[in-house]
Amino acid sequence: MNTRDEILNAFEELIIEQGERAATISGVAAAAGVSKGGLLYHFGSKDALVSGLADRFSEQIESETLRLHQIENPVEVFLQESLGVHHPMDRTFIALIGLAQLGEHQVAKDALA
Repeated sequence: MNTRDEILNAFEELIIEQGERAATISGVAAAAGVSKGGLLYHFGSKDALVSGLADRFSEQIESETLRLHQIENPVEVFLQESLGVHHPMDRTFIALIGLAQLGEHQVAKDALA
């Protein structure tokens, strides 16, 4: 896993577990095990983190759609995998919902539209 993904994972986790207020640049950097400067190298602002999460969600949807088109029983597989929040796409979705509910992050709202 690359540093960018680790940062997004930490951002996602903080939003889900502690809420958006805990997902500060410093908090995300600490949770990801990188310096604040290292985080800012990959994501220049908190808005860039939100955009990164929205981009990740779009990529996950595209990847999941392609995967489901290639298997024999896509509905059954989708339902089995949707019973929990163990799929990476589910965690990203939950984090984006948390951001969108605040009304401050239009990118999160757009990603869910």
